[in-house]
Amino acid sequence: MGFTICEIVVFMVLCFRAWRKTKDNDTRKSAYLQLCYAGVAPVVLLSFQCLGIIKGLDMVPLGIFLSVLFFTRAVNKYRLFDVIDNVKSYLLDNIEEGILVYDRRFCLIYANPYAETLMKKPEIEKYVYSVSEKTLMGEKEQKVWGDKVYELSASSLREGRNTYYVLRGIDVTDIAKQAQEMKELKEKAEEANAASAKYGIEITALWAGWTGPAAWNFTEGPKTLGLIPLEWRETRIQNLCAGSDFAKLLGVENVVTHMGFIYEDMNHPDFEPFCDAVKKVAEYCKANGQNLLFETGQETPVAMLRCFEKVGMDNLGVNLDTANLILYGKANTVDAIEVFGKYVRNTHFKDGFYPTTGRELGHECALGDGRAN
Repeated sequence: MGFTICEIVVFMVLCFRAWRKTKDNDTRKSAYLQLCYAGVAPVVLLSFQCLGIIKGLDMVPLGIFLSVLFFTRAVNKYRLFDVIDNVKSYLLDNIEEGILVYDRRFCLIYANPYAETLMKKPEIEKYVYSVSEKTLMGEKEQKVWGDKVYELSASSLREGRNTYYVLRGIDVTDIAKQAQEMKELKEKAEEANAASAKYGIEITALWAGWTGPAAWNFTEGPKTLGLIPLEWRETRIQNLCAGSDFAKLLGVENVVTHMGFIYEDMNHPDFEPFCDAVKKVAEYCKANGQNLLFETGQETPVAMLRCFEKVGMDNLGVNLDTANLILYGKANTVDAIEVFGKYVRNTHFKDGFYPTTGRELGHECALGDGRAN
């Protein structure tokens, strides 16, 4: 009796497994019923015996026989234990691509779950059921449906005398967007280079900005500027690397940006992660044949020097803004050169006055009218 109960439990588990495996397949009902019969047959016969409907006969052997019969039929017919088949089904069910299979008459005979989801959109469903022979013969094409771009490619396969066509649909929206952005950047770079040549002005540096909040003051600035804010760090690393790519199109060797209020305390727990972020950008710029220049202002010259030493890249440098050091109250311009002079590779000639409050920067003025030496 105990063995039979265990057998019933196992078979009922297999019933559920069969249902899960074939839940989006036309064979679901048959496979599910076959395993149900395998699990229920012993229960029914034993119930008849216990209720006295069948007397004088041991129903256990017959129940086991019927159970094995139904189970064997289900396994053989629906290949429940075919590992390769199960793996293929799993991959098709979970892949982030639309997979469609057409027969030799170009009629749709299979769509994986991802494709079925896409086909809920009327325009995609219409295309799927009227796909051209040209597409199924292997020619790649791109389709725009809504705000998404899909790349369609087809291949054929033979199984015996039958020929099938497999159509793959991949979401390439991000790739297409990047390609369009790069095309626009190249056009802008060509315009800038043409203007540079026309007017005889050399572009010595590109100032690379970054997304996210930015407050140019002493209250919000320390937590919003440069690579200091942890929540914006990875995004801004990508922004600066994109700026490096644009500088490369311009043929510019210096990429400039504000890195933020660099920590004065080199033991600050975020000092090393911050320097690691700087190194990522510096390495990217070096691969593009460029220097990464820190715009002066928000950090003291010594704090900037510590960062250079920690990062240890030979393409780090300074864009000496002659006013910013004064506006932020961080140093006198000439004195600062004694600290990081060997790193200066570019300048912004500006002038201004020291701050007179603890919350706002000093104000700028015409070159020669302020405190810049």
